[in-house]
Amino acid sequence: MSCCHCCENTLNLGCVNACGLIFDTGIVVDLATEGTWILELSFGNVVQYYSTDVLDGDNVIFTMNNLNESYTYTGVIIDPLGAIVEIEKGGLLYDCIQFTTKIGTQDNSLGI
Repeated sequence: MSCCHCCENTLNLGCVNACGLIFDTGIVVDLATEGTWILELSFGNVVQYYSTDVLDGDNVIFTMNNLNESYTYTGVIIDPLGAIVEIEKGGLLYDCIQFTTKIGTQDNSLGI
């Protein structure tokens, strides 16, 4: 990961279409964490930021545009308090996600 974040464990989310990508993190927000959530993605030396405002009881869902085709992106989810959020899957904790955009891939959604 470029910039300031180092990945301990990276969750590979597979291949997706780059157009109008929707990422449902599966994270349900409570009162303590409602507000603006950030998804920081990087590929090479380029860093892109996506944000979403989330209220108590809602899922954190990001909509991403302007992704390049045939790139592998690595990212972190940052809560409104500025902390990197870990995602639990299969009994393991992941502090980063990764996915690849592929030409011809029909799926334009990511989910945990």
